Amino acid sequence: MRPIESTDHSEPITAVFVLDISNHTGPLLAGWLEAGNAIGAIIVPGFRRRPTGFSIGNFRRRLQRKLLLRRFVGNTTVKLIEFGRPYDWNALGRQLSDLRADVLVCYTLPVLIPQEVLGHFSKGGVNLHPALLPDYR
Repeated sequence: MRPIESTDHSEPITAVFVLDISNHTGPLLAGWLEAGNAIGAIIVPGFRRRPTGFSIGNFRRRLQRKLLLRRFVGNTTVKLIEFGRPYDWNALGRQLSDLRADVLVCYTLPVLIPQEVLGHFSKGGVNLHPALLPDYR
């Protein structure tokens, strides 16, 4: 069996990831960086309810996210964007336009991304999903 030859690209590919940072998605982020690419931002799920005051649950979730991010990407500075329901795609598009990323990588995102948002990425986007996808009903 012949080894797969790596393609030598001159510039790293900058990606925006849409995923929840966990023990399952952390190696994906680490592998992306180890391949010589860059992470423009990570769009993480927003919390379901907005507390009016201090919330220990939300504090713990953010702390866990921060620790997992440090574990898998090290000292690499990554912009985190919280994005939850109701989805405001126009606001997200404005935040993404400043990043100039090449590709959008989604991991198990249950909704279709509007074409206006995908238009910010020169190489398009991909949705990684561990199971068969439904017919986008």
